[in-house]
Amino acid sequence: MVNGNQDSTKPGLPEGVGMALQDARSFLEVQHGSRVDADDPVLMLVTLHNAFLKDYGQLLHRHHQALTGLFAEKGAAYLAEVGRASDVIGKELLAASVKSIRETFQAP
Repeated sequence: MVNGNQDSTKPGLPEGVGMALQDARSFLEVQHGSRVDADDPVLMLVTLHNAFLKDYGQLLHRHHQALTGLFAEKGAAYLAEVGRASDVIGKELLAASVKSIRETFQAP
């Protein structure tokens, strides 16, 4: 029921977005037992809804890109901070180990 292209001579939606007019007519006939002619103005709603779906899809794509960028930036900053903290801890552990070894092997 979903294909996106209403007419091959008119610009349509990407494949998988929106409902074709014929599919809408068939759906309404099955659901309500009432035939809808190809020139029935109610089908304008299908066209408007399909245009909305296309715009909404573009909006979601922009939001996805923005969130992906934000998470990448914040993730890189977090990893850098973890790396700095790890370096500090490593140096402190090394210093403590060296101190302990010196104290252990120092002559009484």
